[in-house]
Amino acid sequence: MTIPQPPRSVLVVDDVPDMSTSLGLLLAGLGFSVRTAQSGEQALCLIRDDPPDAVISDIEMPGIGGIGLAQAIKRDSSINALLIGISGSAQSLRDAADLFDHTLLKPVSIEALEELLPHGDWNI
Repeated sequence: MTIPQPPRSVLVVDDVPDMSTSLGLLLAGLGFSVRTAQSGEQALCLIRDDPPDAVISDIEMPGIGGIGLAQAIKRDSSINALLIGISGSAQSLRDAADLFDHTLLKPVSIEALEELLPHGDWNI
């Protein structure tokens, strides 16, 4: 008898509520357990409480943006999450590429998410 694996958890971080909600709904439809945050500060609280398997974060947000969030996650060795940065600016993605495992240009397609977030084992 095989024990089913729990769904992979993804935290979506975007200061535009419609963006985080719609991306969260797409991911939930793919079978992921999804939480959303509207700021880097809120994301850090959620991550410290229950680290997700992956974090998809807008790069440009007020306060702690995606870059600051990625830096904080990388500094904490207890967090082993796949980091995906998203932005509407190709230049922002290039500038932040070394902090993230992957970057995606907005609007993010469901196909890109399926490719980056496989349902099997992740090599993080």
